[in-house]
Amino acid sequence: LGLPEDLIKGACAISGIFDLEPIRRCYLNDVVGLDADEARRNSPLHLPLYGRCPVILAVGEAETQAFHEQSRAFAERLEREGRPCQLLVQPDVDHFAIIMSMAEPEAPLVRAIAHQMGLRAAPA
Repeated sequence: LGLPEDLIKGACAISGIFDLEPIRRCYLNDVVGLDADEARRNSPLHLPLYGRCPVILAVGEAETQAFHEQSRAFAERLEREGRPCQLLVQPDVDHFAIIMSMAEPEAPLVRAIAHQMGLRAAPA
């Protein structure tokens, strides 16, 4: 699009779903209605990567195994392609509590984002 490759300086995906195929094969697809081609075409795990900004992939320790597998799979892809990536498993939080922890300056995810931004500490 003619934009600078480094326009985006960093990214953070929290409890990400990077491959939609498991959604297609479960009850959620009754609402979403994906077919196999749509699931693959819209899954970040299978899409081309642009830019080279650092990426934080965050998942709560108490989240389901599926969220851990999705985050690990995407982290492995980023690493295979030489992209800067940090897989952060935040202790003692689940899918919802990891978001709520964003209000806590000392939460591991908040500290990781602050570091990614070049800050010594999270803003209070």
